[in-house]
Amino acid sequence: MDNHAGIVPELHCSDFGASLVFYTSVCGFAIDYTRNEERFAYLRRGDARLMIEQTRDPSRRFVAAELTYPFGRGMNLEFAQHLGHRQCNA
Repeated sequence: MDNHAGIVPELHCSDFGASLVFYTSVCGFAIDYTRNEERFAYLRRGDARLMIEQTRDPSRRFVAAELTYPFGRGMNLEFAQHLGHRQCNA
């Protein structure tokens, strides 16, 4: 695992299992490591890195405001992949 990614966004999700399937099966990310008991995964695809988390522990939530669905409103992430073309709209 290469730990020298320029930036790694951490996304909160409402359904960890469904999000993990989406990012791995649909978007083509691979799992570098996961902490299932904490509902956390560190994902990679080429040079892109991404963390997803569905925490139940309020002390592990690093948010500046109340989380309301859908999470990530107003945020756009673009991942460049040069080894082939697969479009993923998250």
